[in-house]
Amino acid sequence: MLLEEVRANPQQILQSDAEDIHSWVEGKLIDKVGQLGKKLHTGRSRNDQVATDLKLWCKETVRELLTANRQLQSALVETARANQDAVMPGYTHLQRAQPVDFRPLVSRVCRNAGAR
Repeated sequence: MLLEEVRANPQQILQSDAEDIHSWVEGKLIDKVGQLGKKLHTGRSRNDQVATDLKLWCKETVRELLTANRQLQSALVETARANQDAVMPGYTHLQRAQPVDFRPLVSRVCRNAGAR
């Protein structure tokens, strides 16, 4: 698959003679599937391809961020459970204030991070 090939050696794009990433992809498709690869542009302008590429990249990146966020939330919940009786200094105006319970603090952080 082309994506796996790029992930294995991303420098190949920069080392190629292609004008840009889109020309590189088209060239690779032609190498892999022959003349059918030239139909990549059929009905689409370069700008359409760029917008589609960006949208697909954003969708994948958001998926990765959501996964990382869930992992962070899980780690915070486990830390809160392991330290149920812990107390830490609360802060106001960047100065230490009254002592606060660690668990509710972590709970608020998780809530603000979108935990359900």
